[in-house]
Amino acid sequence: MTSSTADLQPSRALNILGWVLSILPASFLLFGSVTAWHSSPEVIAGTAKLGYTADFLHILAPIEFVCAVLYLVPRTAVFGALLLTAYCGGAVASHLRISDPTWPAPIVFAIILWAGLLMRRPLLRKLIL
Repeated sequence: MTSSTADLQPSRALNILGWVLSILPASFLLFGSVTAWHSSPEVIAGTAKLGYTADFLHILAPIEFVCAVLYLVPRTAVFGALLLTAYCGGAVASHLRISDPTWPAPIVFAIILWAGLLMRRPLLRKLIL
């Protein structure tokens, strides 16, 4: 194995940590999309607080679900991460619009998504860092 090929192989520990950092937020998104799709009262109250009607849940839930699945599939993970970053940007805008002090949470969420992806994708890490 050449040194350039060896550089592109993640260490086992880094790969496991990357998957943990990827699965945790993705499972949160998958759970959130399912509860949004079923229009649970808590989700309806949360969307109303942000100024959206419950009708938006049937649009946002499948988008959130598909983006999370794309992120978890290794072949489409980068595309999924880009879509989830855009989704988090919309969440930041929604929270800032109502002066919600939790607006940095989606930014931290996106950082965790990208950290997990970079840990499990050495070539991507090499390109970005």
